[in-house]
Amino acid sequence: MDQVVFIADIASNHNSNISTLFELMDACSKSGVTCVKLQSFKASKLVSNSGFYSLGETGTHHDKWKESVFESYKKAETPLEWLEKSFSECEKKD
Repeated sequence: MDQVVFIADIASNHNSNISTLFELMDACSKSGVTCVKLQSFKASKLVSNSGFYSLGETGTHHDKWKESVFESYKKAETPLEWLEKSFSECEKKD
């Protein structure tokens, strides 16, 4: 029979805190997850900060936002340096 693989999508739910990321990975490991998926991106490659602010008052839900989409994405970035540390942390779970 084929092996079942469970993948947990942690994505950017670490709140820019590597300790939180490791806690999430540990919880995944304890719950029987086979592997985890992270998102690694640079906000500057996905969205434009100037575009948000150039809209001005639009009469839409954007007017109520306290920060731009860029700022939200920037907070959600997983630094590239974390990937190797995350891989090492996963290897400890084997």
